[in-house]
Amino acid sequence: MRDATPEKVLIIESGEGVGGSAFSMYRIVKYLDKQKYTPHVFVYYRTQAFADIEELGVPVTQLRLFRPFPEELPDNGSPFRSLRNYVAVYGNMLMEILYNGFKLARFIRKNRIDIVHCNNGFFENIAAAFAARITGRPCISHIRGTEPLMKIEEKLPGWINRFIVLNYEMLEVYSAAFGESKVRLVHNGVDLDNFANPEGERIRSEFSIPEDAYAIGTFARLVEGKGIPEFLEAAAKVTQNRPNLIFFIAGGGSPTDSGFVDQLHAMRDDLGLREHVIFAGWRDDVKDCMAAMDLVLQVSTTFPEGMSLAPIEAMAMAKPVIVTDIAGYADIVDDGK
Repeated sequence: MRDATPEKVLIIESGEGVGGSAFSMYRIVKYLDKQKYTPHVFVYYRTQAFADIEELGVPVTQLRLFRPFPEELPDNGSPFRSLRNYVAVYGNMLMEILYNGFKLARFIRKNRIDIVHCNNGFFENIAAAFAARITGRPCISHIRGTEPLMKIEEKLPGWINRFIVLNYEMLEVYSAAFGESKVRLVHNGVDLDNFANPEGERIRSEFSIPEDAYAIGTFARLVEGKGIPEFLEAAAKVTQNRPNLIFFIAGGGSPTDSGFVDQLHAMRDDLGLREHVIFAGWRDDVKDCMAAMDLVLQVSTTFPEGMSLAPIEAMAMAKPVIVTDIAGYADIVDDGK
């Protein structure tokens, strides 16, 4: 008996490729049963995370960010400035939906795609949901965060066949809004094979971390809401009584905004922490960096974590983990254990 033809899945990611959604997509693509599914990935940015997907032999296509109207017009005293900015924002949104929506629809029809998977939410991928709608394909929306539902999401539930959420809080929210049958809870996971034979000593040597130093690491994008200023404030307090502490920050900033990273470096220096805080930047050897730590501290504040990868990766390294008490972490850490 001949095997069934694999279903073709279009997976689209609108993010910059430096966060958890891109890494989770990599794992999804890597471990899809290729006898059942053939993936094709669409992205808006060309970053290393997506190059890694291409190395798996999976085609990656870049979409153009279509923004025909200038946004955030300078204040020239015109009473119509706010109105023009409003029209620009929503005009660009509409043009983006139509431009990339029809482009994706052509691809779906030409390549006989069976399923559309919006990897990082609905609002960020309305063009893909629109393409699935007009081509009659089922559409899955992978909800990666904990943001409140937007009005457009509440008004267009028919565009999405299934929502995937990452934690129990969002399971309740989406089930209440769209019905339990339409929502599935699927926690993020880690590839345990990737954490074999870590080289923690190499990292401590690279960054000259003394053998008797106690290293506390955080692994996050350097963007607002991830708790990096709070991490630095904590470092300033505890190093007053424990001078042998090293605070290690692994992660890069947004490719489109380096100003916040500069602020963090200035904050470190203003707090007198140059000898205690290491900004390691973007790292491809996270397992080795985590192996070099004695403790992993993830303190997101306002960032809408769905299920951060860093704590579960740290647990895969058998590291103690401290997190802030927010929804995205509550499913991961059993307090006190």
